[in-house]
Amino acid sequence: RFYDLLFRSTPKGESQSMSMSLRNLFQMKTGEDESERKFDLFTWNLSSSYNWKATQFKLGDISSRLQGNPSKNVSLSLNTVYSLYKTDDEGNKIDQFYVEDIDWGDWKNWFGRRLGRLTSISGNVRLRLKGRAKTGVKEAEKLPEGLEPALVGTETLSNVVGDRFDIDEEITGLDIPWDLNLNLNYSENRRNPLNTSRTFWSNINLGFSLTKNWKVSYRARLDLIENKFVSQDFVFYRDLHCWEARFTWTPTGPYKRFHFRISIKSPMLRDIKVEKGTGRR
Repeated sequence: RFYDLLFRSTPKGESQSMSMSLRNLFQMKTGEDESERKFDLFTWNLSSSYNWKATQFKLGDISSRLQGNPSKNVSLSLNTVYSLYKTDDEGNKIDQFYVEDIDWGDWKNWFGRRLGRLTSISGNVRLRLKGRAKTGVKEAEKLPEGLEPALVGTETLSNVVGDRFDIDEEITGLDIPWDLNLNLNYSENRRNPLNTSRTFWSNINLGFSLTKNWKVSYRARLDLIENKFVSQDFVFYRDLHCWEARFTWTPTGPYKRFHFRISIKSPMLRDIKVEKGTGRR
């Protein structure tokens, strides 16, 4: 009833279900008395459901989620789903439990029998790093012989670039802040044991600021099964005070393109822009 309308339709059959969940928190303590510290290592959550009114498969799948943060820069998670029902010769689920074949009177028989079947598994690892890269000349007196210190001083540079960069002290090198985000994902679908599928890919996002107004970033997605880049983008950004400029270059893949845009930074006036691009989008 109410199918294909603006709001959701009512269910076809009657339902009388109960959901169950169990949350486990694993912690570690170090030190004693006033120096005692407590750490959260990881959490492990289990959940399932049971529907008394279902004509078959009354017991739902058992879902498991393991999540932890070994450090502030690293996080990981592991998700699994288990089915307690058997499958036929074609890989279709049938209304018969694995535990029906277990001889509960023989405890040695418990370890040789399957209690459930893994239908899906996925894992994720995230790494976040940031820092500063120092490059260039550190001290003016350490310049090679024959190179006057005035070449890196305020007066000489001002004669070349004027006051565009507001140089008020001697340049002794570049201090470039950077940040790196690395994401690894693996997933496997085994609902039909005769036709399993899996994916394994990595996302890389690297960004750094050359100057106060210049920012450069690199984004890439790598298929680790095929060992090839799915996509990669180079983004160059320039702050132009009230305006901003952005150049995006995708050198490989199905969305190979470039896109250049200059626009007003104000959200109300962002439609005032000049842009040029190629490719599919």
